Amino acid sequence: MRAVLPYFGFDLDEFGTTVVERWDSEPDELYLLAVRAVGAWVDYVPALPMPILIPEGELRGPRRASDPAFIEMQHHTYFEATLALGDSLSAGLAGYPRAALAMLRSFIECALAEVWIHGDPEGHRLRDYLRYLEGDGHRPRYRQMLDAIFDEPRFAAVASFRQQVEALYGSASSGAHVQTPDEGLLHMRDGNRAVATYPELVFWLTFLGMAVHRMLTLLVLRFPMTLFPVDARRRFAFAGPMGLYADEITSASVRDGLGFRHADALASFLKEDDEVTSLLGHFESQPVLTDDQIDADWARFASTQSEPERLADLPPDERWAFAKAHIASLQWALDMSLALRLIPDEPDLDPDGLLRRSILATELEHHYPRPDRTR
Repeated sequence: MRAVLPYFGFDLDEFGTTVVERWDSEPDELYLLAVRAVGAWVDYVPALPMPILIPEGELRGPRRASDPAFIEMQHHTYFEATLALGDSLSAGLAGYPRAALAMLRSFIECALAEVWIHGDPEGHRLRDYLRYLEGDGHRPRYRQMLDAIFDEPRFAAVASFRQQVEALYGSASSGAHVQTPDEGLLHMRDGNRAVATYPELVFWLTFLGMAVHRMLTLLVLRFPMTLFPVDARRRFAFAGPMGLYADEITSASVRDGLGFRHADALASFLKEDDEVTSLLGHFESQPVLTDDQIDADWARFASTQSEPERLADLPPDERWAFAKAHIASLQWALDMSLALRLIPDEPDLDPDGLLRRSILATELEHHYPRPDRTR
């Protein structure tokens, strides 16, 4: 657990430290499922492909400064899902499993949107989603997305997996309902603060592990090349196609997150898939680069970064790690900077004036004193 928390930028408090120490001292399979699945989810960033999804109509129409960027924000829903996952971990490890469970519904919906958006080669789904982010149109509905995903041949071939996804979403949704009498009585243990019991924390972490594992499975079905690692550095050096190929390290993390039984089954199922065979064929058609060619390309890449002299002296394996980290951070940074364009300016609020002018209902308006008499 401690190994995945740095991805989300928070530290354990005393409560979380105690819980994690207990889990670490006696790690069971459900605990390991959760942390491995989370690790694989966040390790997926450098394997997210970046095709240019711009509907033809968008190219013809006028562009505004506030328009979403169709290239850079292609994986916005993945990043939204990752933020929701971090919120769940933060709340759960602070002792608030009810709030943590509620955030898992957001994680599932955003993760499903990531899979849904990239099932449309023409980019219309991405356009609709970015228009929604801009405030124009509706957010895609969960059922609508699920239907569209499992209508595709690759997903239809494993149609029974939909039942697991639906059961997962139903369980996540149940945590947002008004408490039943039994639940309400159970949580009233310390005045107005619900005190987490250890079984509740175990239930939350188990559910989190299952949620991330199932969404990771959908992500692999959408981008299957993570199960077919290649030595992209030897064919493309440091200028290869972003996200189309996974190396052994990324692939091993994803396989670990899926569990090797599931990963092997999915790889066997996907090995004859048209996308997989086409991309592997393209990879094999590329010339094998010499060490000198790879070194020369690294020198070119390093020269475009800050501190090029320091980067030039990095050992080969560290160079590849830096290049992957650069891709991941670049995707995050592009998405965040462009998303900021869609955030409306904060109004210049006058709290005192707002409170003086506010009324509870229009029917009560004449019962209020005139503004100049308001104290």
